[in-house]
Amino acid sequence: MRRRPCCRRLGVHWMWECRSQQCCANRSANTLATASTRIYTRTSTSGTAVLSSISGGEASVGRREFGLPPLTEMVTIATLDRFIEREHLPPPAAMKIDTEGAEVKVLTGASETLRRHKPRLIIALHDRDKTIGVLELLDSLGYHCHGIVRSGGSTLYRQIHAQDADALANNNIAASVDPADVRDEITPCIRPPRRTAT
Repeated sequence: MRRRPCCRRLGVHWMWECRSQQCCANRSANTLATASTRIYTRTSTSGTAVLSSISGGEASVGRREFGLPPLTEMVTIATLDRFIEREHLPPPAAMKIDTEGAEVKVLTGASETLRRHKPRLIIALHDRDKTIGVLELLDSLGYHCHGIVRSGGSTLYRQIHAQDADALANNNIAASVDPADVRDEITPCIRPPRRTAT
C-alpha cells in the first residue's frame, strides 16, 4: 500500500492513520473530531497475501482508467476481529468500507466485531454477486441496510435487501442495527470548487 503524504505509519505496513485536512474536516463535520481514520487491508483471514488477490492480478478500475499496470505487493494481513484482539484496541463505532469487491471478505473478518459491537457501516458495493453477498451477510447479523434504488423514472432512498441488488441506483449503502441511524438519507459533503490563482 502506497503511503499518502497526509498519512502517518502506525507500525505495521498495512495500516495507516490519516491526518490530512480533508480527513480532519470529514471527522469534524461528523462530530468525530477525536477519532482517527485507519485504512486496513481487506481480508477474511490472517497471514500474508498478495495485495492484488481480489483483482486476480488485473489493474484496479482507477489504474485502468489511467492506463496503468496492476500493482502487487506482499503484505501481512489480519482480520479486523483478530487485529482488535491482538492489539487490545477499542472496537470501531463506525466503519467505511470501499475495497473494490472484497467487502464480503472484510465483513466476514469483522463478523465478531459486527455481532458484539454493532458499528455503523458505510459501504461501497462492487459487482452484483458481491452486493448480494454483502446484503445477505448484513441481514443475517441484524443490520438494516438503506440505499438509493431506481423506482419508476426516479430514485428513492429506502431499506434494501439482497433481492434489490439490481435496482440500486449507485453503489453506496448505509447500514446499522438501529434503523433510526439509517432511515434518513445521508447527504454527502460536497467540496466547494477550488479557487484558481489570479
